[in-house]
This record gives sequence, structure tokens and C-alpha cells, in this order.
Amino acid sequence: MKKINVLISILSLICICALVVLFTINQNVTFELNGEDNITIEVNTNYIDEGVTARIFNKDLMDYVQIKDKVDYGKVGTYNINYYLTYAGKVYMLTRTVNVVDNME
Repeated sequence: MKKINVLISILSLICICALVVLFTINQNVTFELNGEDNITIEVNTNYIDEGVTARIFNKDLMDYVQIKDKVDYGKVGTYNINYYLTYAGKVYMLTRTVNVVDNME
């Protein structure tokens, strides 16, 4: 019985340590848009997206970022560029809105 109690104590400690590590990781993830979150461009204009910054402490997390871009730069409308960061069992999402207009005047 004593061995079981010791084993349960050890497993509990391991679980608590794992939760603390995951909490620390999630609290220190930086995931942010570069540039504006809402932009307006003229139809048929070349637009180069500024992207995102993704890191934890000093480690670059860009390998964990996926971009879903459904913007039709040749058609007037409002579109979204969605960025997804999947890291340490958590998914973060950012959105940039792109307004494609007929005339900027």
C-alpha cells in the first residue's frame, strides 16, 4: 500500500510539473501581425503581405505557422488572410482583412 501511495504521489507531481510547463509555454508565445490588421488596396494592385511574427522566448516559430489566403486581388470585395500557429497542443489564429476597392480616390 505504501508503494502505491508513493507511486501516486510521484505521478501527481509529474502531472503538476507538466501543467506548469504548458502554462509557461502558452504564456510566453508571441504571435502578432506585422503591419495593419485592416488594409485597403486598389483592384489589380500587387500587394505583398507583411506576414506575422511567431516566437516563444527567442525561438522562431514560423515553421509552425500556416497561412490561408483567399484574396482575389482582381475582384472588388472584402477578404481575410488567416494565420494559424499550432504549437504545444494549442492553436492560435490571427486575421488580416483586405479590402479590394475599385478606386482609391
